Amino acid sequence: MDFMTVVRVICMIILGTLSMYEFYGSHTRYQANDISGAIYHILLALFWAVWLLIQAVLGK
Repeated sequence: MDFMTVVRVICMIILGTLSMYEFYGSHTRYQANDISGAIYHILLALFWAVWLLIQAVLGK
């Protein structure tokens, strides 16, 4: 593995951990019927799906 791959993996681990912590914190704050909270989590999940897809394509 080259240096940029290591940096990319470390950043993904850190950002993933922070987003999971944010998801847990916001999940306990928001009500189940909160639309803005639901939209936020959907956009966050889409962001991570696109991010991982880009990383997979660039990794080839």
